[in-house]
Amino acid sequence: MKIRIDAGVVVGWSGTSHELIPDGSILVEGNSIKSIGTNRTPAADKVIGASAKIVCPGFVNLHVHSQLNIGDYLLPDVTKKDYNSASQPSRLCPSLP
Repeated sequence: MKIRIDAGVVVGWSGTSHELIPDGSILVEGNSIKSIGTNRTPAADKVIGASAKIVCPGFVNLHVHSQLNIGDYLLPDVTKKDYNSASQPSRLCPSLP
């Protein structure tokens, strides 16, 4: 299945840096990103209109601090200062007892 996402702005990766592509479009086929650019003409089984959105294709949040593992929880975007200044782990992970 081909899906085309027509976005307001696409955050692309050139291989060396991020690029902002106004009125960008992303073509996805199956589980693969086939094209990113400004061409909105490729045929697709489904077109998703995201004209007022910023779209980051292939983005995965890999920013976690594994050294701050508390039980079964990894704490994303927490610094050692945040961790050390908390008197109880529940301040960082409210779901912990």
